[in-house]
Amino acid sequence: MDLGPFSRYEDPQLLDLPERGTVRLLVHALVTVPAHTTLLALTAESARGLLEMVRVSVR
Repeated sequence: MDLGPFSRYEDPQLLDLPERGTVRLLVHALVTVPAHTTLLALTAESARGLLEMVRVSVR
């Protein structure tokens, strides 16, 4: 069993657990959902900024 810096050791008993996929899905959701929410918030904020710049330049 090589436990070098780039190898991953996975317990074969853990691989058979159905909960493992659920945990992976939950972690994936926790990581991606806030990222999407942040991205949407930043996009909305930059759209507001652009509208404000257009409004100021039109006046």
